[in-house]
Amino acid sequence: MEPHERTEKCHEVFSLLSEYLNLELPPGKAIQPRFKAADPSFPETSPTMRLDETLQPQAKSEKARQLKAETLVPLSLQYYHLVVDPAIKQLTVAVKSSDIAKLNVDFIVKVKDKGWERRPAGSTLLLCRNFAADDVSEMYVVVADHELQKHTGTFTIEATPLREPCTGVRGSLTYTRTSDRTTDEGRLDHRSETISVLVALKPKGSGWTDDGGSWTLRGGGDSSGTCNGEGSFAYHVDYSGAGSFNGGTDGGSGTIGFGTTGNDAHLGFVVFGDVIETFTGCSASTSKQVLPFLLTLATGHTSDQHDPRTFDMTWSNSYIGFGGSHITETLSGTLLELGK
Repeated sequence: MEPHERTEKCHEVFSLLSEYLNLELPPGKAIQPRFKAADPSFPETSPTMRLDETLQPQAKSEKARQLKAETLVPLSLQYYHLVVDPAIKQLTVAVKSSDIAKLNVDFIVKVKDKGWERRPAGSTLLLCRNFAADDVSEMYVVVADHELQKHTGTFTIEATPLREPCTGVRGSLTYTRTSDRTTDEGRLDHRSETISVLVALKPKGSGWTDDGGSWTLRGGGDSSGTCNGEGSFAYHVDYSGAGSFNGGTDGGSGTIGFGTTGNDAHLGFVVFGDVIETFTGCSASTSKQVLPFLLTLATGHTSDQHDPRTFDMTWSNSYIGFGGSHITETLSGTLLELGK
């Protein structure tokens, strides 16, 4: 199994390590085979909660409420249980850390009349509870550290539960890009990156501007080959980063734009992350650079023309890139245009 495949499998397993949560997911969403197939003594009871709290609504003028400050050691995870008071109409839950790209965060939510479901990976969850798809009564926040090497591992969990319903444009999107190629010299090359985007826009003039949206970038790749026909080399690259857009309080580490034409929505975003490259063989060295940008331009079509309009931003594209690489891009998620 390649390193990137191990990472993806670890993410899947760690996020639902408890059979208690795994068994609550609908058919086709739970991890199979079950853990008990490998170890009959594996518990099916609820895991220990580091936090078990009922959220109460707060005034819009109040700052985000810090629920917990934690430190994870490598290859560990923690669960946090939150119950949502019915008076809350808009809820943002965020896991914040200077090392957020090295942590994996999952939100397992219970939706009215639908049951448990797993929301797209990302460090921030936004719920507009006046809409059926986001009518969440409780959730588990699962934070895991998959890194072998020790790092700070510190993070906080914050919540902003408001009585006021969502306005503006809101939604969550996940963009992935994979690249695979085999050269004439026998070099194998695989790269994969994922950007999770929280879209939050407010009206400005005749258009929209950022209202505290955020993004997380993670990924990596491996390559191997020969050194001009003599000896061999191995290459590994890590992509990481997290930040806000221009409307963020930290000045922003990315930009985002949105517009509509009739029943179509047009979205573009740019994020700035880090690339760490490691070479073994030939001439071994390690380098780090700032990734200039990752740009996605997407057009979505309305799937519901009522108020609010719901734009389906899901698409995929495959093509041959530079050097004969087989590249696949996907974007999944929806945006709600909630009005001004």
